[in-house]
Amino acid sequence: MTGVLFRRALSDMKRDWVRQLLTTLVVTLSLLIISLFAFFTHNLRVFVDRFSSELGLVVYLEDGTPPVRVPQLYNTLSRLPGVKSVRYVSPEEAFARLEKELAGEKDVLEGVDPLFLPPSFELYLDRAIFNLDRVREVATEIDGYENVEKVRYGQEWIARLNAFAAAADIVLAGLSVLLPLTAAFVVSTTIQLSVFARKDEIEILGLVGGTGSFIKAPFLVAAVIQGAAGAAAAITFTYLAFLSLRGFLSGTRLFKDVSIVFLPWHVIAALSMASILLCLLMTYLSIQRYARP
Repeated sequence: MTGVLFRRALSDMKRDWVRQLLTTLVVTLSLLIISLFAFFTHNLRVFVDRFSSELGLVVYLEDGTPPVRVPQLYNTLSRLPGVKSVRYVSPEEAFARLEKELAGEKDVLEGVDPLFLPPSFELYLDRAIFNLDRVREVATEIDGYENVEKVRYGQEWIARLNAFAAAADIVLAGLSVLLPLTAAFVVSTTIQLSVFARKDEIEILGLVGGTGSFIKAPFLVAAVIQGAAGAAAAITFTYLAFLSLRGFLSGTRLFKDVSIVFLPWHVIAALSMASILLCLLMTYLSIQRYARP
């Protein structure tokens, strides 16, 4: 019976291939926009999480901090919960780093005293217990220590990235509502036209004893095929975009260390199921008028 239904559905789709192709293209385009934006927001979230998890604290000391105070602060910072390791950076080492970063513009530092940079401690946090709120608490606590000038941990960047990611999530949610509604309208219209074109055939099938299920089944099978084909095409195009973008980034000096990931399987499954269910629902509602049980 399943084979018969598929053959009937494929035969009907072949007979009315223009409308069937239009329906599939609309589904593909709508799902492609959503999947591409989902790919973008997913990688943005991955980047924010990775950037946050690799976050460290830099503790700058006041000018004139007594040398005896350095080992005392080192021991205090090393004992803080969640701190994996502590490294002292002298003004000379900080200046050497700056020279290395400005290798092509060393004349900028010509005549500058190497001791103009403050001494500092670099704190590396344990990723297993990483929590941005905990980082803030630690930074606030350290900021109150004697001889500590300031504490930096990239909080401004994280706040901006989180705000941007939240805005992207809102846009994705809006697209996930508006685009399926638009697709549903077009799919419903094309299916109704297809059903209306075969109205006489459907009525004859009803007169000779064809049940509503027998009449609806080929349309519903065709809807499953259209939804699956639209989802497969959209996911394939998104994957090709992912491969192209990954190749482009790896070939650039600025972004060669930036890694991107494809959509997780549960998102792909959700998009595919949404595409199939959309086509099924619109088809079922469209044929109810002509093929009642």
